[in-house]
Amino acid sequence: MAASQVLTSGTFQGVVDQLTDISNTGNLADIATINANRCANVLPAIDVYFAAVAQATGAQGVYQAIRPAACGGTR
Repeated sequence: MAASQVLTSGTFQGVVDQLTDISNTGNLADIATINANRCANVLPAIDVYFAAVAQATGAQGVYQAIRPAACGGTR
């Protein structure tokens, strides 16, 4: 489910497209678009992967992708 959300729904390709646009045009406004996509879609999907691995391996605790400041995190 998480792989489908990130890879096949265009989320990953959207990031690639925005990075390409930044490199071609210098349009730094694309950074906000990348962060919105990353915060709302990519990082939560990674959380799903982490939870699945924790369950499969019997790891204890809650594992989440680190959230950068752009996503309300501290990094």
